[in-house]
Amino acid sequence: MKPNSDDVDRLEINMIACEGVGLCVHLAPSDIVLDHWGYPIILNERAASPKQVKRAAAACPHRALIVHRVDQPASTPDHS
Repeated sequence: MKPNSDDVDRLEINMIACEGVGLCVHLAPSDIVLDHWGYPIILNERAASPKQVKRAAAACPHRALIVHRVDQPASTPDHS
């Protein structure tokens, strides 16, 4: 399926696979922060910077950051 302007990226972290390397926060700082143990926390489920998030997911040594392509429902016109 070819992405279109209505598609957005949704982030997920597999916390079982994650070992807290922290590379993701350096590659996608507008979408991910680290908790006080050094594990990632997603700031917003919908990626603010999809390009950075995809690069972070590809660089994760444990493949713990997952990017899902989600079709965003078209908004319905307000008929009031």
